[in-house]
Amino acid sequence: MKAIVKEIGSQALSDKEPLVILFGDTATPALKKYSVIQTISEETPVELKVSGKILFDGEEYTIQYVGNTANQNLQAIGHLTLIFDAVPEEDRIVNGVYLTPYVVPNFNKNTEIVYL
Repeated sequence: MKAIVKEIGSQALSDKEPLVILFGDTATPALKKYSVIQTISEETPVELKVSGKILFDGEEYTIQYVGNTANQNLQAIGHLTLIFDAVPEEDRIVNGVYLTPYVVPNFNKNTEIVYL
């Protein structure tokens, strides 16, 4: 599955928080302020799983953990929370996908996201 970043909310990216919230085109204006908006360009269904990959403009990240609702929300509304940090023992984000390396990639308008 492939997506293209169409919009980046004014509060979507932070140097202090190692996470990025993705939403599809149906995000409300309030959500858009805190989100990176992606448009799915290739809708081949994908199931994210541990050891899977996500590419950001060709830069490869490895999935360490997939929350219980992540796959369903990605397919339904293009929503995921990407966390570039260690998987905690408790209080894991249910819609979260924890990735390595622990570096937030550069997000720009037209960044290509490939879910493998």
